[in-house]
Amino acid sequence: MGEKDVFNEALQNFSREFAYGGAIRHLVERGYDAKKIISEMKYPLSDQVIERMVEEVLKDRENRKK
Repeated sequence: MGEKDVFNEALQNFSREFAYGGAIRHLVERGYDAKKIISEMKYPLSDQVIERMVEEVLKDRENRKK
């Protein structure tokens, strides 16, 4: 992966987090799972991206408990 690809991926991840990260974290904290978020919220993100974001929120929650 070239430098340009790495930069573009990082920029895309930053943009997603800025636009949707807070909302997805909020929904997970309220008990939503990735499947429910995908079916009810209609974010313009792929299912895989939403699943990954939910997994990250859950990992962060577990790490805070330790």
